[in-house]
Amino acid sequence: MNAWTRVLSGVTMIGFAAGVASAADVGVAAKKLVIVDKLASSGKAKAVFAAKDPAVTKGAGTGLGDIALELFFGYQGAQGPASGQFTVPPGQSDGEAGWVVNKDTVAKFVNKGAPAGPTGAKVATVKPGTLIKVVGKNLGDQPIDLSAAGAPVTDLCVATIVTNGGEVNRHCTIFPLDAVAYKEIGGGSGRKLIAKNGLADAECTVCGGGLPTTTSSTTSTSTSSTTTTSTSTSFTTSTSSSSTTTTSTSTSSTTSTSVPGTTSSTSTSSSSSSTTSTSVSTTSSTSTSIPTTTSTSSSTSTSTTTSTIIPAGCGNGTVNAGETCDDGNNSNNDGCPANCVIAACATPSGSRQVTVFFAAPPGAQVAALTLLMNYPEQKVFMPPAGPQAQIGAANFIPLYPPADVLIRGADLAPTGSTGSGHAVRGLVADSTAVPAGPIFRLIFQNCTGAAAPLPGEFNCSILDASDPSTNPVAGVTCGVTIP
Repeated sequence: MNAWTRVLSGVTMIGFAAGVASAADVGVAAKKLVIVDKLASSGKAKAVFAAKDPAVTKGAGTGLGDIALELFFGYQGAQGPASGQFTVPPGQSDGEAGWVVNKDTVAKFVNKGAPAGPTGAKVATVKPGTLIKVVGKNLGDQPIDLSAAGAPVTDLCVATIVTNGGEVNRHCTIFPLDAVAYKEIGGGSGRKLIAKNGLADAECTVCGGGLPTTTSSTTSTSTSSTTTTSTSTSFTTSTSSSSTTTTSTSTSSTTSTSVPGTTSSTSTSSSSSSTTSTSVSTTSSTSTSIPTTTSTSSSTSTSTTTSTIIPAGCGNGTVNAGETCDDGNNSNNDGCPANCVIAACATPSGSRQVTVFFAAPPGAQVAALTLLMNYPEQKVFMPPAGPQAQIGAANFIPLYPPADVLIRGADLAPTGSTGSGHAVRGLVADSTAVPAGPIFRLIFQNCTGAAAPLPGEFNCSILDASDPSTNPVAGVTCGVTIP
């Protein structure tokens, strides 16, 4: 058997190679998750997860070398994402660490030297129909950083994956945000997170999305214009006579006009003299000079950022006037969008194909990712499969071989809704890097009378991505193309 896993921030994503006989998602109502970080003050930390639920299962295997367990937990914090993982390997105990029992009624792992040894978990227990419990003596084999992430702003997601005898069962719990307490301890040197009374997440849908959508709109315009015109004219006539009369006349006229100012000037001068002479000389000179200069400069700068506007009262858990839903938060990564409004679609008809793709920085290897794509629900309609349920095959077409790559897509709609949702959450995972490019194709229906949607109206973002070694990969983006 070759099992492999991918951890996504606020998301647990599991895929399995061909050797796994079966896999199932199971919702369990967990009792608690407690994480305590005192590393800075005392060098100690712990994590305890317990779920009591009749849905708990471990599979039919009974060999000590057949069973393994993985515990994932994650959320989106005020300062960033947070996730952690304990990996309990298979194998019979050597007296210090390993599985001590695996039978129909119970399976138990003990690591006496925890947090040293093969895992930071000290005890892991699975009792079918009764209990899952994991006690860790550190913050995880992949440790969660409570301090860097800050207090949760989303629900907290937990998944316990039990692999046993060729069967894989993923037990999923969501702790609602209002059931999670986060506090500083040790004079600010440590952190504690306590979550109680989790809800069963039967489809193991992704919880713990991104931060609430921010709202900003900025427009700036600057224009300058300058025009300058100058005109000058001179006219001179001179006449002299030495016979009887000598006449000399000089006339000068200057006109100047300047714009943008309001200045204009005109000057005229004239002189005349007369004497007796025997000769006549006449000189006439005309000079006209009209230099004109026109200069115009104009610059315009416009910057616009548009995002969801969150009305007052949205996120208080009560559907107010103007809202179509309100689930008590301002996250887009659940059934009710950040602005508490799912726009109405006129009679759906025809079809609209949209292809979702991802891109990665040069040289980056992406083996797993989760994305969130908000779509213009007033223009396109996704036939409902149930709130946050897997989209049906008629409307969701994976573009990687399903036998090699695990791909899922859920349409996010309010609980109890029979209408369209507002966003699609997509998951991709493989044991090796997958090539960037098209991930899956969505078949929407058009909304009668609505203009054709544009690619930019499908707002796609990567919630998290990791490489084949489960290390985070930065700079991954996603988008859509419309034929």
